Amino acid sequence: MDKEKKLQVFISSTYKDLINERQAAVEAVLNAGHIPAGMELFKAGDQTQKEIIKEWIEESDVYLLILGARYGSVDSESNISYTEWEYNLARKLGIPSFSLVLTDDYIDQKVKDEDLKAGDVEINIREFKKFKATVESHMVEFIDHKQAIKGAVLGSLNNIIRRTSHLKGWIRYDDKLDEEKFYELVKENQDLKNKLQNSKVTLKNQTKDLKQGNDFIEIKIDFKIYNKATKINQKGNEYTRYEYDKDDFSKVEISFNEVANVLLPILIQYGEQGLLKSVVKEKLYDFIMSKAGFKLISNKSYREDKVYFNDKKSYKANFTILELDKIITQLKLLNLISFTQVIDESSYVEKIHVYVCITEIGIEEFQSLFAYKKDDGTE
Repeated sequence: MDKEKKLQVFISSTYKDLINERQAAVEAVLNAGHIPAGMELFKAGDQTQKEIIKEWIEESDVYLLILGARYGSVDSESNISYTEWEYNLARKLGIPSFSLVLTDDYIDQKVKDEDLKAGDVEINIREFKKFKATVESHMVEFIDHKQAIKGAVLGSLNNIIRRTSHLKGWIRYDDKLDEEKFYELVKENQDLKNKLQNSKVTLKNQTKDLKQGNDFIEIKIDFKIYNKATKINQKGNEYTRYEYDKDDFSKVEISFNEVANVLLPILIQYGEQGLLKSVVKEKLYDFIMSKAGFKLISNKSYREDKVYFNDKKSYKANFTILELDKIITQLKLLNLISFTQVIDESSYVEKIHVYVCITEIGIEEFQSLFAYKKDDGTE
C-alpha cells in the first residue's frame, strides 16, 4: 500500500465503559499514520445519527470493534445493540475487520480500579454471550491490559494491509500520479525487485559457511539421577519418593531443519507481532529434551526445575540456557527470524520484552520444509 495513503478506521464499541480503551486505539491508529473515525459523540437512538454512522462505516476502509463487559443500548428497530448493529453492517459490506476482546481478568481489574461499575457488567446476559461468540469466530485479539491495545491495533492493521489489495484509503490530491510518473514507479519497482533478488543471493553466499539445514550440532545435557524408592511413614503406610543417586550427562544431536520444523510453524502464526523470545526458548528446550528421550513430569519453568523421567528413574535435567540463545541467534544469522523489542508499561518498572518474528526468508524456508515433494523428481 502507498505509504502516503491513509486508511479510515472506524472504531466501534460501547462508550462510557471503554473511554480509555478507545483513546488508546485512536492513538494507535494515528501513530500508524491513519485516520480514526467513530460516532460516540452522538446520542444512541437518534435515527438521523444512525444513518450518519452507516455512511461513516460505508466510507471506512477498516472496521475495529472493542468488546468489553457491556452489550450496550438496544436499537428498537433491529432489537440488537447499536454496537452489534455496526459490527453486522461492517461484515455485510465486506469491510476488513478485526476485534479486540477484553479478557475477564482485565474486566475484573477495571471493576477493582472503579473504572467500571460492577452493575454495568453484562457478560452473563444471553445477548452478550451470543454476540461475543460471533465476534470470537472471526479475527480477534484478546486484551489483558490497556498497554496491549496499541500493539494489537498496529499488528492487526499491518496484517490487513498485507493481505488486502483493494483498500482505497485517502490520498492528497497533489499526490496523484500522472501517467509518466506511474511508469517511472513501475520501472523503479522492477529495479527494486531485481535488487531484492540479488540481495537474497548475496545473503545466501554470506551464510554458506554457517551451519544450517541438515547440519547437526551436539548439545550436552547435565542431569541429576533420582532412583524410585518405596518408603513407609510413621503410620505404616507405603509411599513413593525419588532419592538422589548421582550426577550424569547425555548428549543429543539436532539439525537446524529440525529446529526450523519446531519453531517456524509457531512463528508464522504470529506474523509481524512475533512471539516472546522466552516462549520460543521454552518450545525449543522441550523439543531438545524430548529428542534426548526425556519425558516431562513437572513443568515449573523452562529452566533447571523442570523434572523429566526415563524408565524407572527421575531426572532433573538441564543444559545451559546459553545453548538456546546460540541456536536462536544462529537462526537470526541465517535470516530466518528477526528480533523486535516492545516496552511493557503495565508495571511500575518499565520492562523491555524481546519478540521473535519470522522473516520473508523464514516464510520461504517454512514453505519449502512443509511442501509435498516428489520422490523421483518426475512429473
